[in-house]
Amino acid sequence: TLSSSSAASDVYKRQVLTRPVLDFHNISANAGIRYRPGQNWDLSVNVSRASRTPNAAELFADGLHHSAAIIERGDLSIRKEEVYHFSLSAKGRIPVLKGLEVEINPYLMTSDNFINQVPTGIQNSNRGIFMIWDYLQTKARIYGADADLELNFTDNFKWNSQVSALRGDDLKNDEPLILMMPLNFKNSLEFSLAKPSKLYLTLENETFLKQNRFPFRNVNLDLIESGQLVTRTLDTSTPPAGYSVFNAAAGMDVFRNFNVNFRINNLLNTEYRCLLYTSPSPRDVEES
Repeated sequence: TLSSSSAASDVYKRQVLTRPVLDFHNISANAGIRYRPGQNWDLSVNVSRASRTPNAAELFADGLHHSAAIIERGDLSIRKEEVYHFSLSAKGRIPVLKGLEVEINPYLMTSDNFINQVPTGIQNSNRGIFMIWDYLQTKARIYGADADLELNFTDNFKWNSQVSALRGDDLKNDEPLILMMPLNFKNSLEFSLAKPSKLYLTLENETFLKQNRFPFRNVNLDLIESGQLVTRTLDTSTPPAGYSVFNAAAGMDVFRNFNVNFRINNLLNTEYRCLLYTSPSPRDVEES
């Protein structure tokens, strides 16, 4: 896709010579206020504006991405992405429950030129049938909240819990944003000894619920079955079912400046399927 504002082109016998003008200027700004209403609480408000240059794939991709088994197509008319971000952070201790620390982070992100990759169709080739994913820009809004809780039962035993929820909307097309993380939880129990070897044992659980907000992107596919041409619907929209996995970790100091750590992911060998979330998460944007 060519745009007069982003590329000059010459066409000769169906061959296109492009001279893209890749001149991007990015401005970022950040402002925040921190307030401590009492001994046990810290409050902070942060407002930021960030922009980024589209990467090479978003501009020039035009073919089979072998590792992902999809056809990727970029767009030379894609402009820089600008994001406005507002976040609130509340962190403190609950006096009634000694050892309980809480941190809550609600946030809101808006962008008039959010760069996203969406499925737009299918393509037959001598290598097989592949989904087509195009890089597009849209007007988007993402909001949600992260919460962290830590409860120290004793000096050696504690519980940690994390909850993350977000909602993404494609305001231009009036539909949910694709590839948004569903509501998820992470809980862990840790036993540790500060002396003599800093031994720790951790058991954790990660639970992801099914995402019920998604855009409808199903496509029709023509196939030959028993010598007849038939049309089937390829469901490329419905997200996978939710899942819950357990992990375990252990470690200790063996010598000075030398420690050993072990970790087992998916301890019970639970079968599950998860999406590859390619859109930047609000927490990643905030930390960058």
